[in-house]
Amino acid sequence: MAKVNKGKETLILEIPRDLLLKKISHDKKFILVDAEEYKRLLRLVNELEDVQQKIIHGEREYQEGKTIVVDSPRQLLKDCR
Repeated sequence: MAKVNKGKETLILEIPRDLLLKKISHDKKFILVDAEEYKRLLRLVNELEDVQQKIIHGEREYQEGKTIVVDSPRQLLKDCR
């Protein structure tokens, strides 16, 4: 039988190994999350991955000399002419 432990903001559900699928060979810990919260977390992960890819792309272009470093918008306009 499953055991339930309640914390201040968490609920821990311990499930015996024999109740889980046979493919799972070790005791596992599961976290139950509200479906809306899960969707929000997935969006956040996707946004973070997108930002990380943009940073990697920008760093690569900087190292290849495809970008310029300016101190002000005025300098940027001056360098573009």
